[in-house]
Amino acid sequence: MLYELQDVGVKELDQNQTYAEDGLFAVSKSFSALQKKSHVSLGIGYHEYQSYQKLRQKESGDSR
Repeated sequence: MLYELQDVGVKELDQNQTYAEDGLFAVSKSFSALQKKSHVSLGIGYHEYQSYQKLRQKESGDSR
């Protein structure tokens, strides 16, 4: 499962296409729900790493 994390407006993304405003907790919640319904093993991927790092820092309170 691939999750888009780039900000709204980047490459014309809207709020329904990215988890940038919802955050990593929402990604985790979504992935867990999908795993429970799936009959196959799922993996998780984030697009793209810099956006992931930005969300991680924001959610951990790290202002770097």
